[in-house]
Amino acid sequence: MAQKLSKPLQDRNKELNQLTVESISEALLQLMQTKEYDKISVTDLCRKAGVSRNAFYQNFGTLDNVFKRIVLGFNRDVILRKLGNPFNQRTNLEWYVKFFHTVTEYSRLFELIISCNLQHLYLGYVNDLLTDPKQDSVTRYRRLLWNGAIQNIIIDWIERGMPETPEEMAEICYEKLFLFKTSPNE
Repeated sequence: MAQKLSKPLQDRNKELNQLTVESISEALLQLMQTKEYDKISVTDLCRKAGVSRNAFYQNFGTLDNVFKRIVLGFNRDVILRKLGNPFNQRTNLEWYVKFFHTVTEYSRLFELIISCNLQHLYLGYVNDLLTDPKQDSVTRYRRLLWNGAIQNIIIDWIERGMPETPEEMAEICYEKLFLFKTSPNE
């Protein structure tokens, strides 16, 4: 019969697992700087992260799952928690200014996504984050329209070398994306 681990051991195991997950995620970002995404192997990733293949498969299973964790983590922790939900009545010009400053701060991540041609995966993961099968069709489509628009704008802006300031981008998006503003019940 398996013996239950003590609370300190459980906490330590949890910390080690979190460190493993973070190491794998960071290693993928580093490898994406020097290799094509579809040429990165699990062996390359494990070697760079300093973890076993077993640790990789227990936590992720696939390279795409590592990328998904990076995308969802960025969008949950940086965008939604730091800036707030873009689908509420408080989303104003200031929200867009903060959003484009955040995109500027994380432009290297977006450049990696673009250079590895992973925009479609990124968009799909964020679409899944922003929508819910229980949402009514209008709400769901408004969120998809907004996300598709904002992701295309970010990609184009970064590919062109971000010639407009974050404030200019905020003005453009706040004015034009207001059409996709959510309904009062969101």
